[in-house]
Amino acid sequence: MTDKENKNTQVLIRATDEEKAQWKDAAESEGKGLSEWIRELANYRAEQILVCDHPKNQRLTYPWAEICQKCGTRLRDGNEWLVESKFR
Repeated sequence: MTDKENKNTQVLIRATDEEKAQWKDAAESEGKGLSEWIRELANYRAEQILVCDHPKNQRLTYPWAEICQKCGTRLRDGNEWLVESKFR
C-alpha cells in the first residue's frame, strides 16, 4: 500500500481565506503540500500533548526515586530506571 492509500480519512478544517493562503505559503516554502503540512503539525502537537518526554527541569529527584512532575510517572525506584527517557 502506498502512503496515499493509507490516508483514507478526511478532516474538515474551517479557516478564513487569509489563513488558508498563509498556511499554503508556509507549506510551499517547506516544499510540502498543504495537507501534508497541516497533518505534520497536528501529529507533532498531539505527540507533545499525549507523550511525555519527562524533562529534567520537571522532575522530583530523591535518593530513592525520581518522579516526573509533568505526567506523574515514577521514573526510577532506587537504582532501577523504570522508564526510558531520552533526557536521562
